[in-house]
Amino acid sequence: MGSTLFFFQVEFIRSMSYQFLIWGLINFCLGIFPLIRNSSPSRIRLYKILLVNSFLDILYILVSLVLIFEIIFEGESSIGHGFGVFIQGLFLLIFDTYYGLKFKNLAD
Repeated sequence: MGSTLFFFQVEFIRSMSYQFLIWGLINFCLGIFPLIRNSSPSRIRLYKILLVNSFLDILYILVSLVLIFEIIFEGESSIGHGFGVFIQGLFLLIFDTYYGLKFKNLAD
């Protein structure tokens, strides 16, 4: 999606596409490193990682609101980056919280 939106000439949409591309690259790296190391974390460790990530996701959403409402930066680009971060942060908050709670409640 990020590569498709990148070709639009509207600064708002292009800024969102940058965020989608960057977050896609980050998520790819986070997913590929355990495969390269051929390791899988324990259930407790994974729960703790997802719990910390949930709090980071809240931070991402707060930063996105600063960008969307142009508190520090101004312009369509700022708003576009803000919406890109907001969409990703909200998805990750739901994902990390849901699976964190699932891993917490699983029996060993």
